Amino acid sequence: MSMVILPPALLAMFGALVLVGVLLAAGALGAERTGLHAGALAARWCGTLAALVVVAGFGLLGLSGATSPEPLAYGAVAALGPGVGGTVLVVSIALGERTLAAPQSRVRSASLIPRSLDVVVPAAVLWISGGALVVLVLLSVLGASLAVDGRGYATERALPTGEIAYSYFSPFPGLYFTAPLWAAMTVLLVCTVLVIREVIRRRPSNDARDILLRRRSSTSVLGAVVLSAALSILPVSGLLVARLLTADGLARTTSLEKACILLGGMALVVGFLLLPVGLIMVVFPEVFARRSPEGEGRQGLHGALRQPAGAAEVESGSTGERTS
Repeated sequence: MSMVILPPALLAMFGALVLVGVLLAAGALGAERTGLHAGALAARWCGTLAALVVVAGFGLLGLSGATSPEPLAYGAVAALGPGVGGTVLVVSIALGERTLAAPQSRVRSASLIPRSLDVVVPAAVLWISGGALVVLVLLSVLGASLAVDGRGYATERALPTGEIAYSYFSPFPGLYFTAPLWAAMTVLLVCTVLVIREVIRRRPSNDARDILLRRRSSTSVLGAVVLSAALSILPVSGLLVARLLTADGLARTTSLEKACILLGGMALVVGFLLLPVGLIMVVFPEVFARRSPEGEGRQGLHGALRQPAGAAEVESGSTGERTS
């Protein structure tokens, strides 16, 4: 039982250390928090904690033994954790968007800045999330091509005595484990697209820099994708490297196995780097979205809110006269 509880416990401790590190780094950066309101902040933090609980729960359930019914036996249910946890986080961020206060001004205005995907989503955020998904896809294809029955890896090696030794290692990241992983990730990606669409199309907020708020909301949403991808990359690449290595290290591995071990090791490093990056994107999006698109200060959605009070009163007064 201790061997079952140890991996999730170590993962939880590592997650706590990363969280503390992110908090300290964000405090040192001192980035401006314009565009973040109480509801959105609470949704991000509560959603992050809820997602960690979900991932840990699926991990414990998957590692509890091979008693689960097919097709989620032998730990495959644990593969659902990152995608389901990420979906919980994305839905939480979407609920936080619903808490935005409506504009209180009597002056009606319209934004001259197009709310398109390239405006609302920072380019760096798109590249990071897309790169994380590409790494996960490559690992999944590699594992599926090497697995013999979807969940194991078989080797045939010649011993110094001339005999042939056959070995079978499981679990191995074949389709048996990556299929449920991608089923959950697909649900997450669909929810991500819908929520970003809502961020782009939602009604104006009461924040004078509304486009900046939207950019930070989309950064948090895609940060959930990066976190889920990182939590998937780590076990997939770790199992890939562990099963391909022999008891003698690289001494008796084939050229193909050495190449796969190298790729898996690189992916393992990428996964560890993506964890704090995704967490920063979720809870401190101002690190990636620091400014609004050029022109918002002059033609912003709430430019009228920055007019002198007298001008607004004349426009909405009973005389019906309009000033500019």
